[in-house]
Amino acid sequence: MSDFPTMVYRIPGAHRASGGLTFDYRGIDDAGALKAALADGWHLSLPEAIAGDAIEAIDDVSPATREELEQKARELGIGFNARTTDAVLAQRIAERV
Repeated sequence: MSDFPTMVYRIPGAHRASGGLTFDYRGIDDAGALKAALADGWHLSLPEAIAGDAIEAIDDVSPATREELEQKARELGIGFNARTTDAVLAQRIAERV
């Protein structure tokens, strides 16, 4: 028995579901196409697509964590120490980007 063909889902899309949700779906015929689709933001089920969309929305509006700020500062060669506030570090990063 084969796992293919199968379907993948993504939000938002052209199709309507309950609660005003919209989604897209497409057929997948082999493992290579499935791997590429999953890497491109598609999900194996509609509930997974809904959960993935909610997580992405939260990440887009959440302020950067100290760890994320420090990582970006290192990438850009920006100096900082433990006394550098998050706000100052974020401002220095914004000035370089």
